[in-house]
Amino acid sequence: MSETIEWLRKTYKKPMIGFGGIPMCGPRKWAVCRDGFTVSIQAGRGPYCTPSTVLKDCNYQTVELGFPNMADDIIMEYAENSGNPTDTVYANVPIEVVDELLAKHGGIKDD
Repeated sequence: MSETIEWLRKTYKKPMIGFGGIPMCGPRKWAVCRDGFTVSIQAGRGPYCTPSTVLKDCNYQTVELGFPNMADDIIMEYAENSGNPTDTVYANVPIEVVDELLAKHGGIKDD
């Protein structure tokens, strides 16, 4: 199974009803990799992901990454601001690309 999907399932929060009666989830905690790389991985209603809705099974095709603590060429093409790669959002990053990124950094550390 995809490490990214596993992470999304592990960090899933029961949605609350937001403005206009739309289900919303709060942000997930930061993913911390074994080599010290950190990145925000978000999906649901609001983040740049596909589909852009809350999925209890977390089977997203793309997710939003944000504010990694170091630049990485694997995700640069998705950066909103490639001139400042540690202070930007990475929109609609395919799950396979995120899995490759996480593997490069040793995978996500268990709590």
